[in-house]
Formats: sequence, C-alpha cells, structure tokens
Amino acid sequence: MFFLIFILSLIIGYIMILILLQDLHFPNLELKKFQVKDSESKTNVLFIFPHPDDEVMSSGGLLRKLVKDKNFNVFVVDVTKGDRGDEILKLSPEELGKVRESEFKIVMKIVGVKNGEVWDIPDGKVPENFEKLKRQVEEFIQKNNINLVVTYEKWGVYGHQDHVALSKVVHEISESNKDVKVLYSTIGPKVARSLNLKKYIKGLDLANFESNEPPEFKLFTLKEAFARFLAARQYKSQNLSHKYPLWVTILMNPYEYYTTKYE
Repeated sequence: MFFLIFILSLIIGYIMILILLQDLHFPNLELKKFQVKDSESKTNVLFIFPHPDDEVMSSGGLLRKLVKDKNFNVFVVDVTKGDRGDEILKLSPEELGKVRESEFKIVMKIVGVKNGEVWDIPDGKVPENFEKLKRQVEEFIQKNNINLVVTYEKWGVYGHQDHVALSKVVHEISESNKDVKVLYSTIGPKVARSLNLKKYIKGLDLANFESNEPPEFKLFTLKEAFARFLAARQYKSQNLSHKYPLWVTILMNPYEYYTTKYE
C-alpha cells in the first residue's frame, strides 16, 4: 500500500510540475495535416539545424515520432560541424569538428535515421554564407522531394546568429516554393519567461533579439523521452545539462512547441 501511495504521489507531483512549467492550452500538433495529399506517397521531412545536437534538443521528440511513422521519410541535416563549440573539449576546430560529426552519426543510429548529413558551412559564419547555404538547401529539397522542413523559429530560440540565418534561409525558400511547408521549433512562453536566454551564448551581437515566435501547437513527446535522452547524451563534447542533469531537463520538458509562422 505504501509503495502504491508513493508511486501515485510521484505521478501527481509530476503532473503538477508539468502544469506549472508547460503551456498546455496550445492545441496539439496534428501530423496528418502536414502529410502529402496523395495517400500512397510518403511525406519527405527535412530536419535542418545549424549544429550537431540542435536537432535532438529542439525537435528530438518529433524526429523520433516521424521515424516510427510509416507515412514519413526522415532526412536530417546539420549545416555546420559545430567546430567552434568547445564547451567541454578544448580541441582545435578541425579535431572538434571530427568529434562532433562522429557523435552525430551515433545519434542518427540511435534515433533510427538512415539519411543524416553534416555539411561544411563554417561554424559561427552561417550569415556570411547565406546565399551559398540557400542554394545548397534548395538543391537538397529538390533532389529529395522534400515536403516539410523543420528548423528553428525566426530568432533561433536565443538569438544565435547561425540559428537566425538558417531560419531565414528556410523561410525564403518556402516563400518561393509553396509546395514546401515549414514547422518552426520554438519554446513555450512559460519556459521562455523562466530562462535568461541571452546567457546561453556569449560574444554575439544580440541587439536585435526580441522574443521567440509564440507557439501555435504543442506536441507530447514523453514516449520518445528515453530515446531522446540516449541520443542527446552521445553529444559528450557539449554541455547540454546547463542547470540540471540532462535526464531531468528532458523529463521536465515532455512537450515540444511549433509554429508555422515567421513574422
């Protein structure tokens, strides 16, 4: 009896924490709305993010859901090797790039993605390579008949210049190609208010950083939490824990938030 009461207390406590931390009033993301109309064709989805680890930490739940869904083909691209992100390993950019690319390959195996790539746009210089990257993304979309793209929202969550530039690349492509839909990964207002987002990045000009694009949808990803944790912890070169252990961060954030707006 005591054990049952203990388990029940844990469940109730967890639900209360979610109510406090998560924005549950947003409607659920209906994945069927983003499928191609031809019922016999699979929907090709491109998850494209600036650095290895962004894809798992921002959209790992959605990524895992779509990998398991027979109606979708999943592609993942990180446009840089993240070779300037020496949060833990103090290596040369060349050495760190190899490490992070190797970590990415392991992560793709864990989440079940067969089509994963890391490109060679210089880390921290995505804005300077805007047109080159735009052409490269356009070619990838055309070659693989991509129907849906998932990336960061307009401000890249916390104003990182690579995040912002890539989001703009995707937006411009979608504006000129109406067959391509976009889901922008964002965060809920409660989480945004609780974080000092600018503290997560140093040395960049955040003068124009305003606030995250508000969500339109939420996606419950608790079923995918364990796989996401196993994947994220492979990025040993990066500090993904911040204030709390990685498993706490993932468990306390079982919802991902998305919008189709870029304003």
